[in-house]
Amino acid sequence: MTNKNTVNEETVERRHMKPKQVQKGVFKHDMTAGNAVLTLLAIIADVLVIYFMFNTTRFATLSKTAFILVNVAVLALLILINILAMFAIRTRKVRLFVTSGVLICTILGFGAYGAYAAAKVNKNIDKITNTTVEESVSTSLVVYNGEGSENLTDVSQLDGRTVGYASGTHTAELGKNQIDSKGIRASYQEYQDYSSVILALFSGDIDCAVLPTNYASIFQNESGMSDALKQTASILDFEDTVTVTNKAGADKDITKEPFTVLLIGNADGLSDTMILCSVNPISMTVTMSSLARDS
Repeated sequence: MTNKNTVNEETVERRHMKPKQVQKGVFKHDMTAGNAVLTLLAIIADVLVIYFMFNTTRFATLSKTAFILVNVAVLALLILINILAMFAIRTRKVRLFVTSGVLICTILGFGAYGAYAAAKVNKNIDKITNTTVEESVSTSLVVYNGEGSENLTDVSQLDGRTVGYASGTHTAELGKNQIDSKGIRASYQEYQDYSSVILALFSGDIDCAVLPTNYASIFQNESGMSDALKQTASILDFEDTVTVTNKAGADKDITKEPFTVLLIGNADGLSDTMILCSVNPISMTVTMSSLARDS
C-alpha cells in the first residue's frame, strides 16, 4: 500500500508541475563579455563628449546662454543613454541592448569627431594668438665677382674682410654667429636694409653681404640690378630656427567691436595680393575689398 500511495502522489505532483516559461526577447546565453564591451564603449563616448565640451569653453563668449543650454542638453542626453545601457544590462532584453548600443556608438562617433575638430581648431587659434612662434630662417653669405673685385670662393677667405648686414634682421644675427663660430675675424658694417647692403656690395664698400637665401628673386625687379645680380654668388648657405616674439596688439574685444584685418599675399618679398577685411562680429558679416598693389 505504501508503495502504491507514493507512486500516486508522484504522479499527481508531475501533473500539477508546469513547464518553465522562456521569456521572449531576452538573451539566453551569458552576456558578460557583451556587457563589458557596452560599458567600455559608454565610458569612451562619455569621455570624448566631455573632452569636446571642455575644449569649446573658450567660445562661450559668443553666446553664454546658448552655450549653457547646449551643454545641459548634451549632458542630459548622456545621462539618459547611460541609464538605458544600465537597464539593458540588468534586464538582458535584446531590443533594449541593441538600441542602447546603437545610441552609444552614434554618440561615440560624434564625440570622436568633435574632440578631433575642437583640438584642431584650438591648435590653429593658439598659433595665431601665441606671442612666441618658431620660424625657420635661410641665410646666405653673398660675394660679388664683378669687375675690379676680388674673387672669393670660400668663407675662410673672409678673415680680415668687411661683412655687411641689415640691422634688426634674423639673417644678420645668424650670419655673424656662423662666421664667428668658424673662428674667422671679420669686421662688420651695419646698414638699414637689404637694399643698402647689396648696393654696398656692388660698390665695393664691403666684401661680403649677409642676405636671405632668396635674395636674387627679391631684387630681380629692381632697376639696374639684374646684370649685377648675375655676378653674385653664395659662398655659404645655412638655415636655422629662431624664436620670434609678436608685439602685443590693441586691447579690444573683437567678439563685440568691429575690426579690420589686412591680408597680404607675400611671395619672395613682394606683396602680390592685398585684401582689406572689415569684420562686424555682431551681425556676423565680413566685407572684403581688394587693394591695388601700387596703391
